[in-house]
Amino acid sequence: MVKHVSFTILLLALVSGQTVSYAQPIQSAAFDSACYQPMIGDHSQIDTIYGSKPYQELGNMMINLGPKPGGYGNMLIGGLSPSVALAQVTTGPSFNLHRMNATQKFASNFIGTNFRLGHFRDRSHLDIFDDYRWRIYWADDVGNYDSLRFTNLRPHIPPGDIKGNYGIAFGGDNDVIQPYIAHLINDTIDDIVTSCYSSYIDPTRDTAFLLLFPASSLMSSKDTIYEDTSLILYPMLSQGSEGYRGGTQADFRGGGRQDLILEDDSISGVPNSSGGNLWYYRNDVPFSLDKFAQAIRYDTLMVKWQNPHLLIPGPIFISSRFTMIALPRKSTDKSIDFMPVFKTDYDNDNRIFIFRGGPDFGSHRITLDSAAFVIRHPKNLDPGTFGYAYFWPAYLVDAGDMTGTGNRVLYVEADDGIDYGFDNFYVTGKALDEKIDIYNGNYAGRLGDTMTANADSLEDFMMGSPGFTSDYDLQNGGKLQAGTLWVYKGTKQIPVRLNPQWAAVVKSIPQENGAGFTLSPNPAQAWTVATIVWPDAEEARYTVRNLLGSAVQAGTIRMLGGAEEIRLNFPNLSSGVYELMIQGESHEAQARLVIVR
Repeated sequence: MVKHVSFTILLLALVSGQTVSYAQPIQSAAFDSACYQPMIGDHSQIDTIYGSKPYQELGNMMINLGPKPGGYGNMLIGGLSPSVALAQVTTGPSFNLHRMNATQKFASNFIGTNFRLGHFRDRSHLDIFDDYRWRIYWADDVGNYDSLRFTNLRPHIPPGDIKGNYGIAFGGDNDVIQPYIAHLINDTIDDIVTSCYSSYIDPTRDTAFLLLFPASSLMSSKDTIYEDTSLILYPMLSQGSEGYRGGTQADFRGGGRQDLILEDDSISGVPNSSGGNLWYYRNDVPFSLDKFAQAIRYDTLMVKWQNPHLLIPGPIFISSRFTMIALPRKSTDKSIDFMPVFKTDYDNDNRIFIFRGGPDFGSHRITLDSAAFVIRHPKNLDPGTFGYAYFWPAYLVDAGDMTGTGNRVLYVEADDGIDYGFDNFYVTGKALDEKIDIYNGNYAGRLGDTMTANADSLEDFMMGSPGFTSDYDLQNGGKLQAGTLWVYKGTKQIPVRLNPQWAAVVKSIPQENGAGFTLSPNPAQAWTVATIVWPDAEEARYTVRNLLGSAVQAGTIRMLGGAEEIRLNFPNLSSGVYELMIQGESHEAQARLVIVR
């Protein structure tokens, strides 16, 4: 049964000997001039807790389950205590990292680490697919899970002659392609396509299979479910060194259905390897497993020989499977951008290539020079600080709308290749450029997801680093791999400096002596985003007056100089028409604000 328990996790004192250092802000040509450098120990900037026992691996999983009706999204957090492998934590304005009340889900003997979410029964239940075990954990009616409430998925494939696992390899590292969970046959709930291979002592006989588990069969109450349809994908050794293809899925075309991009996971440079190629499946109706197999074998989205600057042989990193809304777009455009990371001979290092999603995505092959934007390694801007032993990027995560302006933040983890990491954040959307907007040079996290940690209406970002080792207990050798959780608080201190390449709206802002601003949404309810053009970097003051001229709200705005965006909240204003004035040292501007409650 599900138990409600309260976890107390040891908060390490800020004492000499702790591995986390508290460096002073640094200057770099790779930073925005107003780069936000939050400090560990200041709970309003970065809140932290650390595991209490060696090998607790606090933070080894981080999944935001999405908002519940009338509430906030709960988090699945791994290693939350030494005795609980995974727990669901309630987030929201009253969230307290140091006093988390959680519902116990899986005990310490639970080893799953690769969870995917899906609506396998209906839209009101969000279930968990464990790829390593090929197991679905079913959510109850209030969104909780239990380690005893599950259904196993199994392949009905003729086995090979390897005794282990009956000659069939499936799940986790044995997936020939990643599990594909999407609206395929059913338009409202999720079907699953998985893969396995028959395992023989003679590897030349190994054959890869595709398996379809439609939503109609997943709704069964049976303890074990076998695929409805399967087919031979290819002989394993005919597809490069191994035949594995990892990838990513997203709604690249904005039509409400998630497509799939796969890349070769074999070692580049070996005979017959296709390392550097990408394949694309368009999730159009009607779905058939044959059509799917044809696409992931032959529909090539990117060909390595058409990109002479792509360094092959060389690794295609896991971060090359990243997607998010990074490029600015109209509010009606719901497509997702594709953001692979490739190593090139331009600078002999990695670059993040951003390819715009949209209705035409996948209609032609992509090349390195067709990317809408490229973020280069920071060493290109500051080789002294970010040159040698700065592996970038190690991980990419969508950190959410930490500024409240609608421009999402991209988290990029870098490290020295050994045991030390660095946090880099880039504000995207109309503010997308190569400058780092948030930087932390202390020990970095890796896994992460968005959350709500306070009542300021800005999205926050929780990170986990399960391999973190505390030196607090020096006499006992430290707490090896105790793990840690960090919460970066969303804040208006993060610069949202608009890139002229994307911010065409700036030209239409009425200006006087180079200063002006517009508000959107307007009419507003409780907040609006001010798009500002200001000649100088300075601290200005804003005042909201009613029609009688009385000041009803006031505050300060840090002007960056140039074009920027900032979120303004109006929690106490009643419905009506107001004048909002911004005044600096030598400039001022005003605009009409309408509040509708």
